[in-house]
Amino acid sequence: MPRFTKRLVEAIPATTQPTYVWDDQLKGFGVRTAANGAKSYLVRYRVGVGRRARQRKITIGRHGSPWTVETARKEALRILSSAAHGEDLLDLRQTKNAELRFAELAEKYITEHAIPNKKPSSVREDQRLLRTTLLPRFGSLRVSEICERDVLKLHSDLAGTKSKANHCLSLLSKMFNLAETWGYRERRTNPCYTIRKYKVEPRERFLSKEEIGRLFSVLSQEEEIGGTHPQAITILRLLMLTGARKGEIISLEWSEVDLDRRIITKKDTKTGRRTMPISQPVIDILSNLERQVGSPFVFPAARGDSHFQGLTKEWLKFRKRAGLEDVRIHDLRHTFASLSIASGVSIAVLSKLLGHASITTTERYAHLTNDPVRKGAEEVGSMLANWLAD
Repeated sequence: MPRFTKRLVEAIPATTQPTYVWDDQLKGFGVRTAANGAKSYLVRYRVGVGRRARQRKITIGRHGSPWTVETARKEALRILSSAAHGEDLLDLRQTKNAELRFAELAEKYITEHAIPNKKPSSVREDQRLLRTTLLPRFGSLRVSEICERDVLKLHSDLAGTKSKANHCLSLLSKMFNLAETWGYRERRTNPCYTIRKYKVEPRERFLSKEEIGRLFSVLSQEEEIGGTHPQAITILRLLMLTGARKGEIISLEWSEVDLDRRIITKKDTKTGRRTMPISQPVIDILSNLERQVGSPFVFPAARGDSHFQGLTKEWLKFRKRAGLEDVRIHDLRHTFASLSIASGVSIAVLSKLLGHASITTTERYAHLTNDPVRKGAEEVGSMLANWLAD
């Protein structure tokens, strides 16, 4: 193989097994091509002299910015020069990486992966799980020492809250994958690989007509008394009337509201940009709200420049008064879906109303379409039974 160039490196074909190609100008400088075609620069050298000298191999980095052929060649020269003077950089790197604590990995994960790649709400959830559950358990442990037994113990300890246990397992798995990529663990040693998630049945709680009446009655009473934050009441009404996600309404900005066209256009939701048609009751509510000078939000925070934050606290109070202590805020979205189905809205249309990325997600409500059929069967059966009785 002649001296590496960008064109030459990118032309190296992928095979079913990882392959190594070596530069003939700089001894020990090579390119590893994985089965998926990904290419990484590496350097191979010996520490010591004679046949007993240990052969070492250090991965420099993946082909692409910042590791071009020339930057990787310079790094290989530095490593080879150190080895020639008896300094084993691999030992130094492994010693340093072996000392990394889980708390340090968590900070690196948030700053270098979560914040650049995930939505703010997802970052906050990761931070919450780390703060409340994972850091108290693993924070002081070395990343290289955490094993399958440690993770399995955590997962089983959280069996009473299966969804939380599964979320923690997913977060840990991603962090350990990155730890391998960043060189803090050996490849293919992720301690989460063999641990199976708990099976969690989707929770579907729909409010009945009578329960909706009780909830609205409580909201009206609280509004009259004035003993709670009025924004919380308005937000809950809009959640019920739109079927929107909690974050979509709490973070709503006036620039996203078009009352003339009767739509709300959210710039960034769980499934990306979303346009929501709104009904006349929603328009009436939004039309009567006062805008706070200097704030872009429909529901601005009492202090600071963010949006309203106190919905969960108020909701716990409202649902207790309404006798709905098993109802979550997200169940208002489920209720909107069930009422839409009962009104004859198709699954395809409901998918658009709820802002689902795929109609497959909406099909969890498909069984509700059987209710009108069941009602018809009951009516016809009763009628026939009465005729037969006569």
